[in-house]
Amino acid sequence: MSHVLPLVTATAVVILSGLVHGLWSNRWGGTEALDRAVARLEAIPWAEIDRKLRTTGAWVGEDGSLPEEQLVQAQLSGYHLRRYASPEGGEVTVLLMCGRPGPVAVHTPDICYRGAGYLLVKEESYPAKEAPFGLLGRFKSTQPLTPGGLAILWTWNAAGTWEAPANPRWRFAAYSALYKLYVVCPTPSTDGVFQDDPRARFMQQLLPELQRALFGDT
Repeated sequence: MSHVLPLVTATAVVILSGLVHGLWSNRWGGTEALDRAVARLEAIPWAEIDRKLRTTGAWVGEDGSLPEEQLVQAQLSGYHLRRYASPEGGEVTVLLMCGRPGPVAVHTPDICYRGAGYLLVKEESYPAKEAPFGLLGRFKSTQPLTPGGLAILWTWNAAGTWEAPANPRWRFAAYSALYKLYVVCPTPSTDGVFQDDPRARFMQQLLPELQRALFGDT
């Protein structure tokens, strides 16, 4: 009997570990929900969105692309990369990704941008005073030839609500598809972006448009 209990315990641990990994990787989930999420991503009316952004802030956007190895590493099923510039607002890069919750829930900017020479120095909820829907990280360059910093907003959405939970891996484990949004702004310092800035107004117009395109008027 003394040998049975350790064996049962070890078996339970193995089963539980497999269950947790299965949920995290969506091993047993179908592809229909993910396919629908990718289809909504691909149907975003960027031309219409860009027209509205041009009339309110003279923002001009263009498509970008990610390296193939980065797509494989992040296990993305689809994405849009848009770079915007305005004579009065500076530059903004918008990266909207879609994939299975396990991989998409991880790879946050504090990890991703470290390899590019940026160190996270401050993290806060965004917006700071209203109901937050994301995290705003302020990064400084560690490279002498590229001084300055980045302000990066990131958030997730699985069912119509943008949020940045403390543990996104667990929060979104039950879903079959997950969106993740990065908004990246170069800045000369680690202060002042998204508070009283043209790029804050850019965000106020862009986010409702993305919400309607992905989830309708919910």
